Amino acid sequence: MKTALWIVFALISAVWTVTVLVTAELTAWLATTVGSGQAGDAISKVGEWPVPPWLSLWLDPAWIQELQAPWVELLGWFGQSGQALGSVVSWLIPLMWIAWGAIMLILVVFALAGHFLLGKFPKRPGLTRNPA
Repeated sequence: MKTALWIVFALISAVWTVTVLVTAELTAWLATTVGSGQAGDAISKVGEWPVPPWLSLWLDPAWIQELQAPWVELLGWFGQSGQALGSVVSWLIPLMWIAWGAIMLILVVFALAGHFLLGKFPKRPGLTRNPA
């Protein structure tokens, strides 16, 4: 059971890390596009975001498009901000990684607690091997 617990932890951690990484990359790209004064073009370019080659090997492009949809709405809100968006992104991306670290810490605490609790339960006699 402990092995299964750590496998689930690893899978959840990997999905969380990739989600934050893709979102941070997309945020940086959108900030440079909007900050350059191309806010009108940026909305049409969101669907054309170049997927990094390393990312296209691991993720379905449809999933990336689902991540892009909320950014289209944000571009509508930030479209008039122009250069101000650059200052927002300068603290938004580090904030994303701080949130990533906080969530990872919580995941590690839960995994360690589960590991400890699984060690407290006595083993059932039918599951142990007796040398013959």
